[in-house]
Amino acid sequence: MIKSKLIDMRNWFELKDQLIAEIASSGLIGFDIETEDSQRHEGLNQFMKVDTEGHKSKGKRLVFDVNRTVICGFSWYCDESDTAYYLNLAHADVENRIPWSEARQLLDARAPDAHWICHNAPFEITMMMKSLGYEMTNVICTLQLAVSAFNEDQYPEDKMFSCGFGGMRNMLPAIAEAFAEMDPYGDLTEKQSDLLGKIIGKTTSSSFSYNALVSDMTYGYGLKKLTKSLFGYEQATFDETLNGKAHMGQITGDECCAYGADDAYWALRIFHRLLPMLPYQNDQLMSTFFEQENPMIYVFADIWMNGMRINLDAVHERRQVERETYAEKVVELQALVRDMLPFPDEPNQWLMNESWYGKTSGKTYRSRIEAWAKRDLPADPFDIAYTTAGAVSNAWAEEQGKPKSKGPNFSHYMMMRTLMYDLPGIKPIYSGGKVASDKGAREKLQKRNEKVAPLLKLINEMAGIEQRMKLYLTPYLQLCDPETQRVYPVVSSQLNSRRMAASFPNPMQLAKRGESTYIRGFYLPDEEDHVIVSIDWSQIELVLIGDFSDDEGFREAYGQLPFKDLHTKAVGDMFGTSDPKSLPNFKDLRTKVGKGANFNYWYSGALSTVGDAMGWSSDKMWEMTEAYRETFAQAEEWRVDLINEARDKGFVTLPDGHRRHKFEASYAWQKLWRDRWQSTTEVGLHNFGDLFVRKLTNRAANQIVNSMIQGSCATLAKRSILAIRRLHNQFRFRFMIPIHDELVFSVHRDDAVEFIKAAKAAMCDHPEIIKTLAVDATASVGRTFEPYHPERAPMGQIELDEAPTLPGWLPAETKDQRLDEEQIQQVIHYLFEEQQYAIAA
Repeated sequence: MIKSKLIDMRNWFELKDQLIAEIASSGLIGFDIETEDSQRHEGLNQFMKVDTEGHKSKGKRLVFDVNRTVICGFSWYCDESDTAYYLNLAHADVENRIPWSEARQLLDARAPDAHWICHNAPFEITMMMKSLGYEMTNVICTLQLAVSAFNEDQYPEDKMFSCGFGGMRNMLPAIAEAFAEMDPYGDLTEKQSDLLGKIIGKTTSSSFSYNALVSDMTYGYGLKKLTKSLFGYEQATFDETLNGKAHMGQITGDECCAYGADDAYWALRIFHRLLPMLPYQNDQLMSTFFEQENPMIYVFADIWMNGMRINLDAVHERRQVERETYAEKVVELQALVRDMLPFPDEPNQWLMNESWYGKTSGKTYRSRIEAWAKRDLPADPFDIAYTTAGAVSNAWAEEQGKPKSKGPNFSHYMMMRTLMYDLPGIKPIYSGGKVASDKGAREKLQKRNEKVAPLLKLINEMAGIEQRMKLYLTPYLQLCDPETQRVYPVVSSQLNSRRMAASFPNPMQLAKRGESTYIRGFYLPDEEDHVIVSIDWSQIELVLIGDFSDDEGFREAYGQLPFKDLHTKAVGDMFGTSDPKSLPNFKDLRTKVGKGANFNYWYSGALSTVGDAMGWSSDKMWEMTEAYRETFAQAEEWRVDLINEARDKGFVTLPDGHRRHKFEASYAWQKLWRDRWQSTTEVGLHNFGDLFVRKLTNRAANQIVNSMIQGSCATLAKRSILAIRRLHNQFRFRFMIPIHDELVFSVHRDDAVEFIKAAKAAMCDHPEIIKTLAVDATASVGRTFEPYHPERAPMGQIELDEAPTLPGWLPAETKDQRLDEEQIQQVIHYLFEEQQYAIAA
């Protein structure tokens, strides 16, 4: 094993020249930092539930305060050396610390053509700059290298052959009993559906689930897991190193040395192991990594360092509005529940199979609702909300130093189902054989049963407020730095599709429509003289499908600019008419059926979502699915061929050279697991095994298609971002954040018109990916990120390719039209209220 050596004031001057010389002569240097941010702003303490000793709550993810992080030390390992070093900058043994002015001489000694090798390099780049003002260049990220080498859910296939049933073995008796008698053509029973969900649910992580079995085998992306999966070496953990302390600044350099030095050493070892995997897969992947994936680490670091400016006052104001609205809804709900009481004499027979209800025949939840409904509500909005539990009252109570409410939590599924089904005494809505109470189930029941419609409307409104508080308002106030009034989202590209994702907060959640649209209005450009420019590819997923498949219908729609209407064509062909616009409710059909089918079918191979929205029977849904397939037969052939390729190979190759491995999609996996289940003696296990194989194989096939489309979108986004960043010598701007197919920039007002033209050109110029069809992008500009509305968001995002009415600034004939450069400039003037540039309406 490699030796580790601590460098501090006890040996610094003795070893300094030797260390500088070694770094100067090395071409590859593993590098890692250890940090602490105990002086983080108070909001982050609340977000992570940090206790008085500085320990975050179990299960809460660590969120670093980029403005207050201290680098305690750094480690390095020069390629082929016999020693990895760790240097003490700010550990507990103050007398041994080396001043940064001395320590940086080591980093400055790196040769201009040498490279730092870091795992999760955006962290090192960000914290070195924010904490020490040191710009790291020539960095290679081994986490990003791992993402290019394999998927997050990928594993050595030989492990799957030797794993047996894993943790699922503990569930075999229950499965055998539940599936001993199974109707292969009917719905699953409640018990069967519950077991199936526990074993193969998409998000389940219990020890007896299939996901847990796979998770134990995957290569992983984290440094510690990679070291174990690739080399069989178990590194010391962060918690073991701290040994009960709250952060790195509380331990000495001696206590941290081995842990820190290990990280630098293994980062370089992982680099040498993973790099040869790229050309082994195909000739293209090496250049994709160095020209596309690795350069994105600087983009991610820039987003993290600079953050996004927030109108903090607006967040506070909106939170109060939502709180008071919630209190009003509580009052309405109580009145409605009082009118509906009492509960039926008999328990709800359909809920009796649910353990939470069956144990007491619903008496527990009935009594809590009855007691709440009969109490006199106070007058104060907080006191009203505090009679219930949930995201609204919990955060409000914490702010006032009070414990969580012990009242009923109407957003919890047990209490919600008691209100929805038990109180009115009706049969529940089922999904996959299980009682459902989610938003979709509530909306279905609202349409079917007028008796409970007012109740469900209130529940939906309250659930919406709870969700907005939980996802946006409370986290935004906690994550926003009170001094800079910015949030600092962490962006990465670790999804299996290679799409980018964000967290703390996640702007990807920001909807353009609906009750949460106002959240976008919190975001401001970097400077007062900047605007937010948002550029979004037009129907890019469908363009990619058409280009990959060469389908005639897609080619007719997307072979030129402007695009023709693929959604209307889908409606016409599915309903068997050459004049779909003559159909009753055509606009509704175009959105729900045409657009719904075009954007949902390719990821599922069916029109289930459309069928649910339209209230179709299963037979009707499959009839319309077949009509859709016939409409776009060449595209369907492409989809099936893609799945068949994965059946044979276990992977498909994306246009940029990345592979999407999915062993579950392959014939080899199907045979392995079919034989494994059939090797048992229980008929119930055979029945379950057939379902297990079919469900997971179909899911994997859909994931293959999703990865091809979404992964190609990711390629376009990354290449466009990098191309646009090269325009910095021409324009004053900063790339703020990616939001799916939408790229968001802060741009100086005087550069906005020319920047939009140049950025759109860069985004639409990718002949290496889209070879035959046209590519289009639409732009919006505003002083906030909320979609423009003349009353609600007059300074919001104004669409420049489908212009709104802007009296006094744009002529009436530009409504719904694409604006020219002069008209776009008028929009910029409007946003800054420069009336002297107004034109006649």
